[in-house]
Amino acid sequence: MGFGNVPGLRRAPRHAPPRAGLAALAPAALVALALLASAGRAARDPAPARVETHQPTVVARPLPMPGDSAGPSAETRAASAWLTAHAHRLAFPDSVSDRSLAFLDTLVAGKRIVELGESTYGTGEFSRVKVRLIRYLHERLDFDLVAIESGFFECWRAYRTGDTLSAGTLLWHCASRTFATQEALELFRYVQATRHTGHPLVLAGFDVLPSGTATQEQSAFFGEAIGPVDGVFADQTQDWLLALAATQRAMRTAGERDAWLARERAHLVARYDSLADWLRAHAADLATAHLDDQEITKMAWRTAWCSARAYEMTSDAESPTRRALDRSEYMARNLEYQLDVVYPGRRVVVWANNSEVRLAPERAVPTATRNLGSWLAAERRADVLAVGAFMGSGQAVTLAGRPYTVAEPRPGSAEAIMAGAGARTLLVDLAHAPEIPATAWMRHATAAYAYGTDIESWVPREQYDALLFLDRVSPPRAAP
Repeated sequence: MGFGNVPGLRRAPRHAPPRAGLAALAPAALVALALLASAGRAARDPAPARVETHQPTVVARPLPMPGDSAGPSAETRAASAWLTAHAHRLAFPDSVSDRSLAFLDTLVAGKRIVELGESTYGTGEFSRVKVRLIRYLHERLDFDLVAIESGFFECWRAYRTGDTLSAGTLLWHCASRTFATQEALELFRYVQATRHTGHPLVLAGFDVLPSGTATQEQSAFFGEAIGPVDGVFADQTQDWLLALAATQRAMRTAGERDAWLARERAHLVARYDSLADWLRAHAADLATAHLDDQEITKMAWRTAWCSARAYEMTSDAESPTRRALDRSEYMARNLEYQLDVVYPGRRVVVWANNSEVRLAPERAVPTATRNLGSWLAAERRADVLAVGAFMGSGQAVTLAGRPYTVAEPRPGSAEAIMAGAGARTLLVDLAHAPEIPATAWMRHATAAYAYGTDIESWVPREQYDALLFLDRVSPPRAAP
């Protein structure tokens, strides 16, 4: 069965299959193979994920509603005054000089992972500030990998084959729709601008769920990966993937797709897992065949594994809580795989939502399942700097594009305290703040908004190493 004429899809070229065994591998390939094998065992048979049962931090008294207080309390005024004197005020954001960001040199010293959160995806200002911080971390502090909450395979494939792509095309090949804004597009422009320099900023994704148009290139990729080792199996794999893509494209309604998934899910999971098992079993031959390009071998197995897990997560038998928990753990494992196997030695900036960046969601009110930041902190806390981003006022949009108004800060909340410092943009270093009365709010249950509307309570120092505050936000502009 051939699908060579399916529009937009192509078969990878067949190559002569070298059959060198493990003994023929160069030392570098042996190291790569050992890493791949150990990562494969851990990810193929992970320890069961579980919801932590820590006693959550509780709020000692009811949270006041906006307007309950005639003005900030003495404690809030003292906390704001301390921030005015000691927090980092940033001109927003395009005129932020390197000199005004020099405090980052100390803040990120010894860190390999900087997580940049945001309380909502639906503003332009968060993206603009993040891009500016990423530029500094890349240019001055040797962070040379940026990982975004988009598809693991899609971002790798888009960056790898995107040498001549425009920034906008790179975005659509790689990213989820949350990045489809003019402000987030600046990240992809910067990535492309650095590509041919001696110090490129490499783009990566860590989501187990697919995103972007590069998903269509799975067939060609697996053909390229497998072909030099087993041309017949490469053809079979490509034919299956091309047929799968054609079937999915032919579906016209969500109901039709849901019915098809219900029938085919188990088969799809088993087929991708079987492919992953083959790739792992033939890792030595693959490493030999791709001796000058070990990333292909490293990415092939993990891509098949991610695809199997993504189909598993569509099952109605999996509760939303379990699905969220699984996705967060898989994202953390994918990011660790990037750091330990694909890009060893690189320092990474992670772009995600506060809900994935915070370090102890199980200790917040309301409690939440473990997330990306929690998984990473459990195993490599000393390497991580987590930054939560919040807003004081303005307009934002939902993921569906519906505009809404950011709620007024509650008296005594983190937003009210930071707004009291009177800065357009403020970065608060929680990790190095002295333990004095004016910083007591950092160590005790404090109210704050998720998405600018949903009230939560948590201990700032338990959740983040630093807080970024924007006094006013506005909706992002759609990317072309």
